[in-house]
Amino acid sequence: MLVTSVAIPPLAVGHRLHGTWRHRGARPLPGAPDEPVVVPVAVRTPLREGPVP
Repeated sequence: MLVTSVAIPPLAVGHRLHGTWRHRGARPLPGAPDEPVVVPVAVRTPLREGPVP
């Protein structure tokens, strides 16, 4: 477990940098929204019990 804890973070950073470099000239797909799509989610709280619609 110690070996994986030491090995994974540098490998993850390396993969991230490799992907960033490889796709540095990529552009968004045509028709993609400019802002992230936010979908409302029902929240259960102690004051609001029962089935979520």
